[in-house]
Amino acid sequence: MIEKNEMICPGFSSYNDTQLSINLDKIDDIVIVKLDGFIDTYNARFFTTQMEKVAKISKKTIIDFSNIDYMSSSGIGALNEVNKSGNVVLLKVQSKIREILQLLGFDQLFEITYSIDEAIKLVNANKKTTFPKLILCPSCKSKLKTIKSGKFRCPKCKSFMTVDDNGKCEGL
Repeated sequence: MIEKNEMICPGFSSYNDTQLSINLDKIDDIVIVKLDGFIDTYNARFFTTQMEKVAKISKKTIIDFSNIDYMSSSGIGALNEVNKSGNVVLLKVQSKIREILQLLGFDQLFEITYSIDEAIKLVNANKKTTFPKLILCPSCKSKLKTIKSGKFRCPKCKSFMTVDDNGKCEGL
């Protein structure tokens, strides 16, 4: 599998982690990243580094989580970094991990599906998301980060605001 990884993404297999195996496949211009093991404090940087290499060759990535049954907070942080690299779809995320991602709002950042055909459709849709977005409170001008549209209250001045689907913020 190392040779295949190198053919798809030169330099990809230059470092290996004993707790996490990452293998690549390619369909047209989509890179499919197949994970096996777990993502924790010790290998989160390895995961991020490998995903940065993938981002350099493709802006369409599907990450297959079918063989990942544990992800620490460091792994979730690494996944957040991956989100900045282009159009990423998560495939076959185990229920325990999916629940945590939903609690943290990552289901707003990533498309998550159980079907490879659906993942290909989603990644090809090239939907550019507005969120997460840094907004300014209309009253006190404090910087606030939002991951979705809706009604919010500024933690500093306690004023209410709405953020629309395009990320535009207005006071109430």
